[in-house]
Amino acid sequence: MPEKNCKLIMVGGGRLAGLLYSMFKDEYEIVGYVDDVYPHAYVEEKYGLKSLGTSEDLSTWLSTCRQAVVAITNTAARKKYRKKLLDAGFALVTLIAKTAIVADNAEIAPGCIIRHSAIIGPMVRLGENTVVSDHAYVGHDSNIGRNVYIAPGVNINGSVSIGEGTFVGTGAVILPELRIGKDCVIGAAACVNKDIEGGDKVAGVPARLLKPVMNGPTVTVLIASYNHEKYVAESLRSVLGQTYQDFEIVIVDDGSTDGTVAEIKKISDPRIKQVFLSQNQGIIAAKAKGLPMASGRYIAILNSDDMFLPDKLGKQVTFLDSHPEVGAVLTQAHIIDDDGRPFLDKNHFYYDIFTQPNRTRQEWLHDFFYKGNCLCMPSVLIRRKCYEAVGYPDKRLQQLPDFDLWIRMCFRYELHILQEKLTLFRVRANEANASGDRPENRIRNSYEYIKVLRHYLTIEREDELLKIFPEAEKYLDPYFPLESPVIPFVIAKLALDTDSGIHHVFAMDTLFELLGDPGLARKLYDRFRFTYKDFIKISGEYDLFRLNEVTRLHQEITHLHQELTPLQGEVARLHQEITPLQGEVTRLHQEITPLQGEVTRLHQELARLQLRYLISRLLRKILRKA
Repeated sequence: MPEKNCKLIMVGGGRLAGLLYSMFKDEYEIVGYVDDVYPHAYVEEKYGLKSLGTSEDLSTWLSTCRQAVVAITNTAARKKYRKKLLDAGFALVTLIAKTAIVADNAEIAPGCIIRHSAIIGPMVRLGENTVVSDHAYVGHDSNIGRNVYIAPGVNINGSVSIGEGTFVGTGAVILPELRIGKDCVIGAAACVNKDIEGGDKVAGVPARLLKPVMNGPTVTVLIASYNHEKYVAESLRSVLGQTYQDFEIVIVDDGSTDGTVAEIKKISDPRIKQVFLSQNQGIIAAKAKGLPMASGRYIAILNSDDMFLPDKLGKQVTFLDSHPEVGAVLTQAHIIDDDGRPFLDKNHFYYDIFTQPNRTRQEWLHDFFYKGNCLCMPSVLIRRKCYEAVGYPDKRLQQLPDFDLWIRMCFRYELHILQEKLTLFRVRANEANASGDRPENRIRNSYEYIKVLRHYLTIEREDELLKIFPEAEKYLDPYFPLESPVIPFVIAKLALDTDSGIHHVFAMDTLFELLGDPGLARKLYDRFRFTYKDFIKISGEYDLFRLNEVTRLHQEITHLHQELTPLQGEVARLHQEITPLQGEVTRLHQEITPLQGEVTRLHQELARLQLRYLISRLLRKILRKA
């Protein structure tokens, strides 16, 4: 918390700003407020606080005051203005009322507001820019994300996790050890007795999901196409031929240069929305154009060279409707070749990679970390709210956007695979798939894998770590639970335990970043006795760029070259001896050539004489009988 009497700017001029002004005006010099809605807001009319303009004017006040607080209850606005303040160079101020009770070992991040008579229990972690209102209670070991607003009188029992951007209404109760997702809304006086998925709105006792009114189709099928003239019509027809017909199709062509666009235009159906990009931008950019157009509550993804079997959507919709705890449902896949025949190469990566059992989300995360992707994107049907909650595909990724999505999904939602082959996945000849095993793809895949693994650094609780990585127990102490900031250290150590160079790069980058923070470096020493010297030591043990291997191969090449040099001299000597012999062979060949003609003539003469002889014998036999 900053020193008393320091200067402070408020973002927002409403009732919360007025309350904070009345509570903290004796401790801080509150310079004024900015408000994007009201030029003369409540805090000015009630308390006479000076208006400093709008948030666009913040940078002009930076020389006067470098600290600010977001005095707004709306969580989306809190997120927006937090970013604006940080981008402008302001520090977020934490305000704690004198009447609030905060445990000594609670972690309160910058920008938090803890109001009158609020209670923050032991080992609680409050994320940046979060508000805990009057008489609210946050129980022990709870983890509250940033930009959360907890209204007056809320009772959050122990070991609760609340995702960022969630609004908890007045007097709501959340029972112990529950997980509340990101961007949720919990109604006033609701009693939450089970986990809530990201983006959900609940109310009542017990809290029940408030279902939005949906006017569009149940399913949106998104297709991104590029130079698939041979396949795209067949893909479209496989959707139109579904037994389940409550869908729309959004197809985005990514600047095809063959006849793909013409094939798309041949198929007319009012449920098809078409987008034709003038230039190729890449499959992820094409999907990004189509996803905002989706109006279904479920989204299916189909590549324009793959197909659905007729029952696919119907069976998946039935499953998701009856399993609200599952974020996405996939299927097994038939693998086909260019011509739609069964793919028979048993040694190929795609031959049976999609034949997978069901796992918990933590088991999937474990397998993804060590083994990579094994799920079939064209087989998925995903809840749109889940897609929006975890974020659409990352445009920076070309090889692993699907893998990246699965990891983000499994950190929040369960997946399920229907154990039926309801999708046709095409493997094209000569590694022509976008994910084909080509040199540039292998290089790009390694780089992207390192980046995608960084999602695992967001694990915040020891119990969650152990559910994903049971083997991490060897790095833990049963008497001293891990603090959230040092969990990435354990993940880095797990990565170093593998034989994968990709994981080693990820691990060393993670350790480097952790040690860049002196406070974290001290925590690593206190907990693991890990020092800068230890890092420097292992940085010389893991050959991240295989320099020793390159050196060894270079030495082998040099040795072979040394052995080859005398052999080259022997070859030259033999060549010199052979050269005159080649001339002799040529002369003999020239002498033999006319003799070959004479031999041929003699063969012919011999054959003629043999024929005359046979005829003569035959005539003598005939004359004797006569």
